[in-house]
Amino acid sequence: MRSLAIILDTMAHTGDIHTPQQDIFEDIIQKYSTYGDESEIKKIYAAYEHAKDAHKGVLRKSGDDYIIHPISAAKELMVLQPDSTTIIATLLHDVVSHGASSYEEIEKIF
Repeated sequence: MRSLAIILDTMAHTGDIHTPQQDIFEDIIQKYSTYGDESEIKKIYAAYEHAKDAHKGVLRKSGDDYIIHPISAAKELMVLQPDSTTIIATLLHDVVSHGASSYEEIEKIF
């Protein structure tokens, strides 16, 4: 899947600094690519970026960036080989409660 390698290479490194969150996300994408529809990867990536933006500056009690929570939850689900909609919902599950988006906005985007 040459095109998948190109997608992963261009999408996984969204900045100059590679974060642990990106490593977890890359693992999710790699696992999904073994069974899922390759055309859905861009949507999953968009959900990751949306969640990352929504939780920017929000920290967990541990001091970790909040985004680690939805990404870790999505990673745990990968053993069940979830469809792209489930992965996207998992990545976005706290976006509304943090006031960064409305349900209507998420429905329009995804």
